[in-house]
Amino acid sequence: MESSEAHKGTVVRVRDGDWKSQFAGMRGTIQKPWVSYAHAAVEILLEDGRLEFFWPPNLELVERDIAV
Repeated sequence: MESSEAHKGTVVRVRDGDWKSQFAGMRGTIQKPWVSYAHAAVEILLEDGRLEFFWPPNLELVERDIAV
């Protein structure tokens, strides 16, 4: 995920990796993006109810199913 894609309400999944690997595969919703000219982080409300901070590259966008 690019920092420019970090918007409140966006559904994301934590990528598998070394950093915060205990959250790998969990889905969550961006609560607040923290973006400056040099750094970016996002506060995520995870599906288990915890709030955690992540770097955007450690997240991937989740496509939502559209009800018809």
